[in-house]
Amino acid sequence: MRTIATVCLVLAVSLPAFADDDATAIRAELAREAGAWNRGDLDGFLAGYERAATTTMIGSKDPLRGWDAIAAMYRNKYGDRARMGQLTFSDLEVRPLGGGFALAIGHWALARDTAGGGPVGGWFTLTLRKGAGGWRIVVDHTS
Repeated sequence: MRTIATVCLVLAVSLPAFADDDATAIRAELAREAGAWNRGDLDGFLAGYERAATTTMIGSKDPLRGWDAIAAMYRNKYGDRARMGQLTFSDLEVRPLGGGFALAIGHWALARDTAGGGPVGGWFTLTLRKGAGGWRIVVDHTS
């Protein structure tokens, strides 16, 4: 019994903690991204993604691999203010995964007029990694 307690204590001390501050930081990052989007700052929005060849986005088509491919898709699909509309996130749930990773689940909506493509929305699951620059999206699965 003493051995089990010792192992549990060692594991608890050695594993990085996921603090309420981390969930708050992730929520703040997503709010920052929405703010950038709503100002028409696509580069500011894209700063929320880890700038790596392994960053992945899964949507309605084949997965996109790499920050450059994701950025190109956003620029092509949402390259002007009318198509960008106003972005909101709701029903946000943040879960720790351990080892500096977290999961964010929520709903997204774009309010835009007919000329911009009309209103759209759906659900997303983001895997985020905590690095020197804060929390960044490494996998985005959006429907």
